[in-house]
This record gives sequence, C-alpha cells and structure tokens, in this order.
Amino acid sequence: MKKILLAGVLIIMSLTLASCLDDYKNECMEQAKRLLSERYHEEFVVKDYIGQQAFDSYYTVHAFSEKYPDMLFSASIEQDGSGFSDGYALKRVCKKISDTVALNMDSVDGYVYVISESMIDELCLDNADISIEEFAQEMAGNRISISVFVCTEEDSQSLYTKCEGMLKGLENLAGTVSLYVSSDEKLIEKVQEYAETNVSVRYEDFKELTESYQVFRVEFEQGKMQITKEEFIMKTGKYL
Repeated sequence: MKKILLAGVLIIMSLTLASCLDDYKNECMEQAKRLLSERYHEEFVVKDYIGQQAFDSYYTVHAFSEKYPDMLFSASIEQDGSGFSDGYALKRVCKKISDTVALNMDSVDGYVYVISESMIDELCLDNADISIEEFAQEMAGNRISISVFVCTEEDSQSLYTKCEGMLKGLENLAGTVSLYVSSDEKLIEKVQEYAETNVSVRYEDFKELTESYQVFRVEFEQGKMQITKEEFIMKTGKYL
C-alpha cells in the first residue's frame, strides 16, 4: 500500500514539474517575442525554446520574422529581460549578399541558389536594415562564406562567362566562394530546404549533402574570385 502511495506521489510530482517547466518555456518564448518586436519593430514567431545551460543566466530560442518566415535565427536572452543578442540582423544582411550574387547570375540558363554566412557568428549587429556597404565598414575584418548552387546544362565556357561578374557589388567584402554544380534540381531543393529550416549550416550535415557536387572553394576579395578562367573551365567541365 505504501509503495502504491509513493508511486502516486511521484507521478503527481512529475506532472507538476512538467507543467511548471512548460509554463516557464511559454513565458520565455513570450518574452523573447516581445523583446525582438521592440528591437526591430516587426512581428516575430518564436518557433522553439532551445534551453538553458546550468548556471547560465540566459536561455536560447529559435525564431523568425513574419516578414521572412524562411529566415530562422537564434536569440540568447537574459532571464530578467535585461539584455539579449540575436542573429536576425546578420541573417538579413547575409540574405542581401545572397540576393546580390543570385541577381548577378540571373542570365544562367537554369536554377541558382545562394547561401551566404558570416564566418564570425557572434557579431553585435542590431540594425536589420543595414546595407552591404555599411556592414563592410562596420564589420571590417569579418569574412563571408558564399555557397553558390547551380543546376544547368550550359557548358563550362558559358557558365564561366556568367559567373565572372557574380560578385559585382561586393567589392568591399572578402571571404570564400564555393561553387556546386548539378543537373539534378532536387539536390538544390534539398539544400534550400536545409538552409531555411536550420539556424546555421552545420559542416557535417552540409558536407554529406553536397560533397560530391562541390566544384571548388576559393578565396575572393575586391569583387573577384581567386581562380583563373582556365582553372574554372577545367574544374566545372567534370560536372557539365
């Protein structure tokens, strides 16, 4: 009888604790939503409560703006709401970089998808409307990783002509460019789905998904890739 009573007490305690934890998570998510809206004057959806490490005074959530539902980012927030950091503004400017590259490659006969990421995750950036030029000035020394996915049946000579100016407008930035080429549009769809449902690109996951399609990874600066025409044609010729 005592064992039955003890088991009942433990069940009740477990249910009570679970309820308290749910309440705490919901409070955190509501707080995060309010703070993000106050900072950026937009409406946000807090998708997930990620958690709080032992002895840390802050918790982490994943969220997205209602304006940009495909732009998932992370936010770390002090329990008392006294301060927080988030990756929204950085995501926005990286999207502008990606859009610039994609627009420069608009003449490619096929499908182009671009992912841009800062090589430094922790940046104090809270102006979501910052331009690429302003970003380059304020974050001098930061490097950008640009991954370009192309699904086309063009030959390597033609593709070079259309890729030659893909970094126009990014003359103040530096970093790396990775080119991936495939005739299978489903690959690019998978990459796009991955990018839009993850806060950042995890190297292990990304490598498994794209490794066999990577043509090259080179440095870029002053709007130019550090690769010759001959090297570009030789490398892409294996995939086209």
